[in-house]
Amino acid sequence: MIVFTKGELLDQENKFQRSGLRPYFDDIVIVSDKTPDAYTRLCKQFGVKAEQLLAVGDSYSEDVAPVLKIGGWAIHIPNYMDNEDRSYLNKIHPHLIRLSRFAELTNFLSPNSRLIDERKLS
Repeated sequence: MIVFTKGELLDQENKFQRSGLRPYFDDIVIVSDKTPDAYTRLCKQFGVKAEQLLAVGDSYSEDVAPVLKIGGWAIHIPNYMDNEDRSYLNKIHPHLIRLSRFAELTNFLSPNSRLIDERKLS
């Protein structure tokens, strides 16, 4: 599992270390902007196909839309919604899951090698 975030390198690294979450992730990748190209580079860096990628985020425009555009999966857990995110509120996509709370994420994860348990999607 990789933390893929945007922002200033040292600031984001420090926040990640202070969060106490470091032991749960294999790596952290910090970019200046989350674009489809950035997600494609992420997949190549870790030897993952786009359709194997699962992104979880609170911003539709930054965390979800670019992943869906390259054929990946996305879970949107809105924390706040700006005008752009509100415009996507009713968007339907076969690789999009919407949750109201982060705790609900475990309902969609599978303990085997696949992250998404597709049986739970129907």
